[in-house]
Amino acid sequence: MSFDPRIFRYPAVEYIPLYILTLVLEPSGKPADSRVSLTVALTNADMQKKLRPLNIKLPSQVDFRQKMLLLALGYEIK
Repeated sequence: MSFDPRIFRYPAVEYIPLYILTLVLEPSGKPADSRVSLTVALTNADMQKKLRPLNIKLPSQVDFRQKMLLLALGYEIK
């Protein structure tokens, strides 16, 4: 899609809504330090690699054909 740069100085942006489904919430769990961390997993192998050191087990499988996993440490996504 092209736009006249005299009218539109910045490229067009498409917003894709993300619907949140919380799989695990550990409000009493504390990260190893006070920093916040946001990690993305796009495959089951990647997800297991990132969750194993945290000792987190998901109650259900993630269909990565239609979903992605966001691992938020130190805050809650709302």
